[in-house]
Amino acid sequence: MKIQTLLCLGATLASVGSVAVGQNSTNSSHIVDMSELNRVIAKSMNNSWSELQNGTWNFPTYLGTWFLSEYYFELQALGLLEQSQFNQTYFSQLLLDTQLPDGSWEQVHEHNLKTGILDPTIFNYWYLKSVGIDQDSPMMTKARLWIHAHGGLEAAQTMSKMKLAVFGHYDWDSFLPIPLLIFKKSGLFRAAYVKDVVAQWVYPHLTALTYLRHYNVVYKQGADIRELFKTPPKSSFKLPNLSFLEPEADVLNLVNEMLALRQKRGSFGGYTISTLLSMLALRDFEQRFPNVHAETVKQSIQQGFEYVESNYFNDRVPYQGSLDDGRWWDTILVSWGLLEAGEDPEKLVPIIDNMIAEGVQANGGIAYGYDFEYAPDADDTGLLILVLSKFGDRYAKQIEHSKRWLNSMQNPDGGFPAFDTNKMKNHAIYKFAMDLAGISNSAEIFDPSSPDVTTHIMEGLAATGETLHSHLIERSIEYLKQT
Repeated sequence: MKIQTLLCLGATLASVGSVAVGQNSTNSSHIVDMSELNRVIAKSMNNSWSELQNGTWNFPTYLGTWFLSEYYFELQALGLLEQSQFNQTYFSQLLLDTQLPDGSWEQVHEHNLKTGILDPTIFNYWYLKSVGIDQDSPMMTKARLWIHAHGGLEAAQTMSKMKLAVFGHYDWDSFLPIPLLIFKKSGLFRAAYVKDVVAQWVYPHLTALTYLRHYNVVYKQGADIRELFKTPPKSSFKLPNLSFLEPEADVLNLVNEMLALRQKRGSFGGYTISTLLSMLALRDFEQRFPNVHAETVKQSIQQGFEYVESNYFNDRVPYQGSLDDGRWWDTILVSWGLLEAGEDPEKLVPIIDNMIAEGVQANGGIAYGYDFEYAPDADDTGLLILVLSKFGDRYAKQIEHSKRWLNSMQNPDGGFPAFDTNKMKNHAIYKFAMDLAGISNSAEIFDPSSPDVTTHIMEGLAATGETLHSHLIERSIEYLKQT
């Protein structure tokens, strides 16, 4: 994201600098060296053009190396390690090189953090122990002591504990079961259909986690890590019994919901994490019920694997666990930065045309990136129309189409969500249940209005001539005052 940030910063400085140069200030520190500033902007623009690939800009959203530690065990469980690009020697050395002096690991590198984070440290320790690093070596001892000092394995996020349960290192019975009835979109429980309540990014993960918890699925993998508990369990966690009977109707419904989330490039809902969880659930389903959806399940696992591989071993910074593809958002941001920095709009027309053709959906909203076509993004669409407004009347029709969709996306409180209206935090029963289940500590469960999304959209609308007296803008301002 550095290139987009520098471009936007450069454009801002350019406007500030032009003002500062015109002031009769006696303080020389207030005067901007315009030649140096223009040199930085020009260099940033050249850097941006050099990063263009196949007509788009795409800067992966990294999760951190610990997701590659997880991936090693997921590949083993799925029987796909030999097919993967995963290089154990390279990755092991990467972890050895990135451990902090206090024994911990960061999620991703951040200059301002003086220490690491618990969950990455747990998973990276587990991986290194599993590939043969002596747990009593100085580096592993430091990591273990750091984990204990920060609450032990018991203090990890619920999602991390669930993943450890999948591999036989945490007790499934410590998690509340998730009722299968909430995945039924017809019949008596239609009003409780969870897909209509939780955020777009939650549902693809929730379907898989529900299946894994329902059967307490265990793929016994990796070295034992009971030494990471502050209070170690007294016995090993029990393995589930496999059943080869026909799946019950509610399980089959859940699996169908999961399969419906497959996207054309192989992901389940657009995310690598949800894809891997779904693959683990479907592998278990395939083993339990080999005659149900056999070909679809097999194909889904293979395509999911290919999707994850393309993200985790991307050509920018591999082995950092990329979450998804966000190329349309990145292309909007870089285009905006270039235009603000004075680039000739005609040079960007082919990129904009391609983005509209590929990324904008029938309702006028634009997808965040590949495999998000099913869920256009209000935030991205707000800044899309801002960029399009810089081309005069060339994209007037598209702007109006996108504005109509944005008008339909405003929440009752006057703010705007990312993906879906009316998925606010006022679903008291679901909020209580998610808090009780401990899932809320791993992600935002709902899709409430957001001040930054709202102001992005206001900025886009303002660029197209929307005024303060617009009912939509008035409601947005009231929302911002309240928040």
